[in-house]
Amino acid sequence: MLGFRAGLVVIMALALGGCATRGALRIDCPNFANYIVKMPKSRLVEDIQADAGTGSPRVQALASDPRARFSLEASLAAGARSAMRPKMLLAPEAAIATSPGDAVLLLSGGGQWGAFGVGFLDRLRSAHPDQFPRARTITGVSTGGLQALFLAVGTDPAFAALRQAYAPQSESDIVNRNPQWQAVITGSIAGLAPLKRKVLAALCVDGNPTKGCPMIDALASDASADAFIGFVDAESGDFYYAPIKMMARTLPKAEAQQCIAGAAIASAAMPVFFQQVKVGDRVYYDGGVRQSVFETMVAAQAYAEGRAAALMAQSQGMATPPSPPMLYVVRNGPTVLTDDASPQKGADALTNALRAEAIVVNQLEVQSIADLRLADPTGPIGLVTADGFDRPPGSCVKEPKDAMFSPSFMACLTRFGAARADRSPPWRALTRIGPGAEPTAVRLSPLPDR
Repeated sequence: MLGFRAGLVVIMALALGGCATRGALRIDCPNFANYIVKMPKSRLVEDIQADAGTGSPRVQALASDPRARFSLEASLAAGARSAMRPKMLLAPEAAIATSPGDAVLLLSGGGQWGAFGVGFLDRLRSAHPDQFPRARTITGVSTGGLQALFLAVGTDPAFAALRQAYAPQSESDIVNRNPQWQAVITGSIAGLAPLKRKVLAALCVDGNPTKGCPMIDALASDASADAFIGFVDAESGDFYYAPIKMMARTLPKAEAQQCIAGAAIASAAMPVFFQQVKVGDRVYYDGGVRQSVFETMVAAQAYAEGRAAALMAQSQGMATPPSPPMLYVVRNGPTVLTDDASPQKGADALTNALRAEAIVVNQLEVQSIADLRLADPTGPIGLVTADGFDRPPGSCVKEPKDAMFSPSFMACLTRFGAARADRSPPWRALTRIGPGAEPTAVRLSPLPDR
């Protein structure tokens, strides 16, 4: 009997060896770490971590400031938004007005839930152009980072490609899926090689830079918005973002293709669910493990540069105070937990781990949006979410329940997003912290094209 057991152990070991971890998905951008920007800590976080011995908050903030790194006007941008905010809360209509080109669009993570955001924004653009955010700055995490590439270009072909990207024929178009239990052996539930191929092909013809890279050219154009994709350094836990336009403009096409793809795929690498991603010599995780949406200080810089002249004129009594930029937040998914990986269905370690991760991620998603308001108590922030997806007019049901990318579910989410865009008004306003009446929805004036 003992010999039989020993033989069984050997057989199992050999079998498991054949199913060993698939390893990291490698993306060839050796200088990636030189092109990305570490997110500066907020003043509040600096206060919280003051005893951690990380140095002077003032010195640290300046050292990590992306504007200083790219020789921009750091001091102007750092105080631009606070200096330009109205000192008193204005009437709702005035407080939420926005000047053309000043909008900032923030796109959350959510995997297949990104189909909701695509349906919503595509419908706004075609049927309600006065409500569509003509953003100069777009930030994205995970699926939002992938969306940001297409939305930054903003042309009809780019929107057509975006719709196609979120209408897969099968889950295998996007990931190489294993049975869930194999995650303990392979290191993840799904591999990302199909997604890598799709992103490389979106950036350059047939994925081959020698055939031309029209999307990279478009991202480098003055007509495109500034796109920033967020992710987390797995070793340090620090949040970084990639300045996509800078990469598109300054890097040779082959390198730009790899580095932009590296940012987009790294931002989608949610641990356990998806294969580990290594860009250059560093491992990166989905930005959603830190925050689901982010507003980089680059957004403040873009606003500062565009309004500096008006501010100077105002100081000389020659102009009215400039309007604050409008922030639009698309939460690609619901803000409450779904019944995925319910612990009532099993007590195994993986089920409990996945449920715990879902709870943590849900909290991060909600808190990331709330943090925008904490950082900016009175500015206009419009929000849309996929809450209500499982009720009419959505009534979307994911089949099978554990699907990562269900074509039928994504098609339903796209339709639901379009229906949400038809709601009047389509954007909800986040409650402002301060005196005065609180608006319940965002009303916008028509915005001309960029």
